[in-house]
Amino acid sequence: MSRRLPPIEPSPQVWTAVSRRLFGADVAPGAAPRVGRWRTWQLAAAAGLVAVALIVGLIVRQTAPPPLQTLAVLGTDRAHPVWRLERRLPLTALNIEVVGTVPQAAGKSYELWALPRGGAPVSLGLLPAAGRTERTLSEPQRVALLAADKVAVSVEPAGGSPTGSPTGPIVIVTNVPAAG
Repeated sequence: MSRRLPPIEPSPQVWTAVSRRLFGADVAPGAAPRVGRWRTWQLAAAAGLVAVALIVGLIVRQTAPPPLQTLAVLGTDRAHPVWRLERRLPLTALNIEVVGTVPQAAGKSYELWALPRGGAPVSLGLLPAAGRTERTLSEPQRVALLAADKVAVSVEPAGGSPTGSPTGPIVIVTNVPAAG
């Protein structure tokens, strides 16, 4: 259809009205609108937005925490996991998630222990009965876990061991990889 119709040149008033609406400037009748400055400005603005987006993307990527790594799965056997221990490097905290059914122990708590090679057990805190928790490690806990090749779970009085050492039965012992 466009091939059958002859082209029509718009009048100078049309060009002036279009220029005024687009650029807010008056154009002399019969003169073509000035689009060079407008396009330059548009290209500069687009380039600026792309630069800002790249910078924000790099900042977000650099500040994202490293991914969690599974440190150990705690359970009475492989078929019945109860808790999953996860960590990020550098080792400053443990994420503990209940992944199975926590056995009921009336008036008792389950406590996690680092078993450093050649050293005394160090408490890493109480294990949750449900859900997920992040436990920040103190410097002695971090050092003990870095030196540990195993972790253990004991059944303690409500609130944890009163002595700083396991007092109840050890119900789980699991190997852990080098945490460093």
